[in-house]
Amino acid sequence: MLVKKDLGSLAEQYALEVLNFDNALCKNLFHRVEGWLPKISCYSFLDRNLDIADFSMLGRGGLSGKAPDYLPLYLVNEYQSSRTTFALFDDVMLVPDEANLMDQVGTICVGNEVYHWCDLDRISTDNLRKLIWATSVSWHFVCVIFKFKDNIDDEILSRAIVNDLVGFEFLEIILGAYDGEGFVHYKF
Repeated sequence: MLVKKDLGSLAEQYALEVLNFDNALCKNLFHRVEGWLPKISCYSFLDRNLDIADFSMLGRGGLSGKAPDYLPLYLVNEYQSSRTTFALFDDVMLVPDEANLMDQVGTICVGNEVYHWCDLDRISTDNLRKLIWATSVSWHFVCVIFKFKDNIDDEILSRAIVNDLVGFEFLEIILGAYDGEGFVHYKF
């Protein structure tokens, strides 16, 4: 059984390492997250008997042996009832020529970068599961949960990613961890 475990300062260092990636979303998040980290909740859902003793364990696999299946249901339960809440996923393995549309998911390209986004109030758990699977690699997963100050579409979101994420009201950032076997949550 998975339980919520506070990671404190271990998660702060991990966020800066993961977000030190050469794309628009990560660069913009990196500069913002430095000031946020001491003020937000950082945690993972882990096996009850597992304790994270040091920073290096956040990148290590084989700790729990369980796939991170909880995330789609967590997102639906946490955010589906709140109107105008969106999820933005960094897809580092896809190139614009291969970008395909998934049901209930928007796909945008910023230069050679591909991102997917969805309205958490309208996406099915099954499509959310597919989206998480498609954007998760063992070494990189970034998901931003946010509200947006105005109506949103692909063009508006593309501009926001390039322009320092203007208009975003951040609710949570979720980063892949444990060599793709789990996630670290940064909740505002």
